[in-house]
Amino acid sequence: MANKRNKNKKNKSKNAIANIVKLDEAVGKNMRHHYLHLTSNVKSEDIPGLTENEVKEFVLSIFDTYSIYMSNLYMVEAVVDPDIASMFLKLNINRNRHLSSVHVDRFSNAMELGQYHPTGNPILFDLEENMCDGQHRLNAVIKYGKPIRLQLGYGATPEQIQCVDSGRWRNLVDKAKMAGLDPTPLPKKVESVRAHLAKIYCFYEQGFEEFVRRKGHSRVDETPFVIDYIRNHLQSTTEAAIETYKMGEFGTPSLLGFCYYTIVKKYGDVGREFFKQLFTGANLEEGSPILALSKKLTNLRNSNEKMEYKGKTTVRYIFQAFKEYRNGSDGFKKSFRWKQSKVNTLKIVNDSLA
Repeated sequence: MANKRNKNKKNKSKNAIANIVKLDEAVGKNMRHHYLHLTSNVKSEDIPGLTENEVKEFVLSIFDTYSIYMSNLYMVEAVVDPDIASMFLKLNINRNRHLSSVHVDRFSNAMELGQYHPTGNPILFDLEENMCDGQHRLNAVIKYGKPIRLQLGYGATPEQIQCVDSGRWRNLVDKAKMAGLDPTPLPKKVESVRAHLAKIYCFYEQGFEEFVRRKGHSRVDETPFVIDYIRNHLQSTTEAAIETYKMGEFGTPSLLGFCYYTIVKKYGDVGREFFKQLFTGANLEEGSPILALSKKLTNLRNSNEKMEYKGKTTVRYIFQAFKEYRNGSDGFKKSFRWKQSKVNTLKIVNDSLA
């Protein structure tokens, strides 16, 4: 590191940034480790005028003060404030992917909620002090407006840079599994249905009109809320997933699971009997709202309608039929009309549960 630092001193200007490192100790449960508080005498309004070489010298001084060499990288854990983040971003190489405002918002919202934690994936600088990974996190720090603890890495080779962000992304089901919710493993399909029905229910509970199929990407990572919901309602969400994950002939299992969970949550065994008759087809006679529902769902499943239409309509049909079933009428009303897509799905669900 010293040779690299001395080499860059040739480019150091008269207005170079002052050394910035204050070493702290944090005592963990099983070990004592160091982290750095990064500060600078450069005012916020002067950061845009800094040269690239000045910022590179600043980066080198961090790793030269205290760093651990591991996996061919010099590693530091540091508290980074918005000004330092702005300085690092001056070294953001143009080979980085395009900045996603949605991704930045997810990080900044996680920071605001106290849900952002270092994972071992550092803000990464290559051998020429160019920043090759971390632009979304640093922009999130700026948007959040407060210091955040981050891991920094220096010395990435071209081969290492090619491996950045090339792993498989962990989806909601993967993260729920990592939370260790189940004492004994469940089939993958059950885990998937449970995670997604809980996500749909969380959106429904918050009053989103388009809770069945929300468009676009959420700017808040809903994963922590969904996992907490499953943890707090583990038995009932698992029951709904087990009862519906094989029922693809009637619709998307996660939507069926949402319907099952929502109805049984309020009506208990009455709801269970309703779905038992729907899924088995037992004891259904002409005039039964469940028989009419079964035919409707089968026809809808086999239609060429778009998935969004099918999803909303599946939920509408199930809740409308359950309302008729719960009323206990002797026969399904001839005059009954299935409400179509122009009707608000949230309103139908709430009316059917009232």
